[in-house]
Amino acid sequence: MTEQESGLTLWRQRIAGVQLPLLSGPETIEKLLSASVSLQEVAHLLVDDPALALEMVIAAARLPSVQGEVQGLQHALNLLGIRRVQALIRARATRVMNPESAAHRGSLQAITVSRLAASLVNRWAEKKVPGTGEFLSCVALLIGLARWKLPLAAPRVHMAIEVRVGRGERRSQVEQVLLGCSMDELNRAVLIDAGFSPESPLLQSKLADPIMLAKAARCAWTGTMAPELPVEVARWLRQRTTPSLIAHLVAWAGHDGWFENRCLRLLEVVSALNNRPLDRVITSTHRTAVVVSRRLEQYGGVIFSPGEQLFWERKPPRGPIDKAVPTSQSQPEPPRRKPTAVAEPAPAVSPRTAPLAQPVEPAAPPRTPAGSAPATTNPATARESPPPPPPARHTDLALLHAFVTRCRDNAFVDLRQLMTEAGNTLEKGLGLRRSLFFLRPGNSEQLRCYLKHGLTGAIQGVSLDVPVSPENLLTRLVEQGGSIRVDAEHGAVAIRQLPACLHELATSAGFVVTSIKLNERPVGAIWADIGSPRIEVHARQYDVFRVVAGHFNTAFTHLTRKIKK
Repeated sequence: MTEQESGLTLWRQRIAGVQLPLLSGPETIEKLLSASVSLQEVAHLLVDDPALALEMVIAAARLPSVQGEVQGLQHALNLLGIRRVQALIRARATRVMNPESAAHRGSLQAITVSRLAASLVNRWAEKKVPGTGEFLSCVALLIGLARWKLPLAAPRVHMAIEVRVGRGERRSQVEQVLLGCSMDELNRAVLIDAGFSPESPLLQSKLADPIMLAKAARCAWTGTMAPELPVEVARWLRQRTTPSLIAHLVAWAGHDGWFENRCLRLLEVVSALNNRPLDRVITSTHRTAVVVSRRLEQYGGVIFSPGEQLFWERKPPRGPIDKAVPTSQSQPEPPRRKPTAVAEPAPAVSPRTAPLAQPVEPAAPPRTPAGSAPATTNPATARESPPPPPPARHTDLALLHAFVTRCRDNAFVDLRQLMTEAGNTLEKGLGLRRSLFFLRPGNSEQLRCYLKHGLTGAIQGVSLDVPVSPENLLTRLVEQGGSIRVDAEHGAVAIRQLPACLHELATSAGFVVTSIKLNERPVGAIWADIGSPRIEVHARQYDVFRVVAGHFNTAFTHLTRKIKK
């Protein structure tokens, strides 16, 4: 038995017994089990629960009379009938998603990527041949099933894959090294074990062919006219399930980095597939990612949405391939974003669509004793240790979402109440204990501090009004817009760019600043820090800080218009 076969056999057995947690809440489950619900209503409710939807498809594929010939979710529901569908739902209703579980979060993240793939291929199919989108969407979901289950079957291996992908390595190569088999072959084996016939139309999606993908990418429409497709490329692109495979590859490439070369090459393949100009393909793909993100707001702080990831920077160059499988003695360090002390543009994302990222404290890797070599383990015989407990968090997601909801609902009475609630949310919801809110009234030559939150003692009574000056960091943000995060490495340098009145207040551990905007025009700034000289603001705290500021700006604009009326 080869290493490829042994790895496939091992992981096939381990993943076969994994059951996915359901995303439907109690209200949705109650509707699904209602005596008056129809199969059409069930299909509509299962759109937001791909895990339960695939349970229905797989159950229908097991029927002796079907032999895997399932054409989509609605077809599967019709084959099963309402009684059998509700019996399946009752049997699985207790397997609810637990956001506190790292394994469940990893599974949910993989499901989210597949949802984007399903949305992409549905959009392409319905434009070409209306009525074919459901089948291809179902195929796109099935192609990702093994990745949905891997975090539940092997949390530590899943984490190792994500860490190394975050460092710039290609996902397919890392999976091949750590699992001992390709994810495509593993997924096909998992589906066959679930009840699909190898000849089923849902399993006829071809494996990713690097040669055909490269040839198709060279046929992207980048000039004034669409290039003519070679016969072999056209024949491959027109195979029934090729669009689902390409959508699956694009979604995962976007998850790993929207602006990486691999993702851009795959979007060139989409251009050839759909015979559309490349620039329009990129725009429509990004727009679909944002639309999918709007349906994921309830998971803010738990996963990263496709729309949020559009604002992530490029990754560093790919590192060397390490064949070690993580064990309890080697805990990988979570990937970190590159710290910066340079002003960067605020993300042009609507506060109604931006989810809240979950900030966590970075876990320090354990030290290896001197003279000892790193342990390597054969993937075919590796035994998983229980995942480590989640790192301590300093967030209150309920408070963050309550503030976001009040901003959306325009529930604040005046600007003072809005600023006070924002300061309280930054402290208790995000761990930014101190914050200052500056506004520039009219054409004044000063930035006036309208609210001091978290300051005590003599500092509370000190005037923190700031003179407008080109050398002033706050002034530049008010005039140009944007956001910055200053880390401990650049803290001392950045403090010298602050107004004199903030020199003693700011600590060398760093701080964050973002613009206050009125109708998308910068008119002020929010400064915040943790209040400790030893704890810097984490990069993911900074991400959520900017999202909260975006919602603040929406409510600020509404209240200002209300005052002027």
